[in-house]
Amino acid sequence: MKFAKLMMAAVAAAGTLFVLTGCGESPSQALQKMVQGFQNGDVQTVNKYSVRQYTSLPPMEKGSITVVKEEINGDTAVVYAVRTVQTSDGKQKQDKVKFIMKKINGVWKF
Repeated sequence: MKFAKLMMAAVAAAGTLFVLTGCGESPSQALQKMVQGFQNGDVQTVNKYSVRQYTSLPPMEKGSITVVKEEINGDTAVVYAVRTVQTSDGKQKQDKVKFIMKKINGVWKF
């Protein structure tokens, strides 16, 4: 009986740890939020996901980031993406980009 209670407690603890570990954002999600923050002029959001702290944001071209692949190795991640922006002549331009992310205090930052 004691063994069964001990096993149930261990399973519950492992389940809780699994759920809590899965609650964090992925590097790709953090990158998307940072890009949206730049585009919206939201300094607070950008600072949450950036290793550099801004008091004001530089102008950024309107566009989008499409994540192609993400590789996580401990507290470092590489996010491969395609950046799409609209040029001054109205055409769309796409570039392949690579973002190296670091996990700092549980938050993925670029």
